[in-house]
Amino acid sequence: METLEGFLLAPTATSAGLYLTMVSGFLRGMARRSPPQKTARRPLVSILKPLAGLDDELAENLASFAALDYPAFEIILGEEVSSREGHILALFIGERG
Repeated sequence: METLEGFLLAPTATSAGLYLTMVSGFLRGMARRSPPQKTARRPLVSILKPLAGLDDELAENLASFAALDYPAFEIILGEEVSSREGHILALFIGERG
């Protein structure tokens, strides 16, 4: 029976040794890994706002765009037909913000 036990014990010991080697290598690799670098730049964001005359909440909507805390954004206002009231309000909010 000792020979049979030796044949069974040898692969088990080899497997355990390989497993421990693999786990220790993984843990060493994880310890060396540096944290991901944070990028200082953020992408440019475009906000598209259609203007269709002077609606009820236009001033609040445009003021909320001007008060954004994002560092790199542009606001593109589009008019299908030029409505003087909405255009003037947008210019006023843009100059104020």
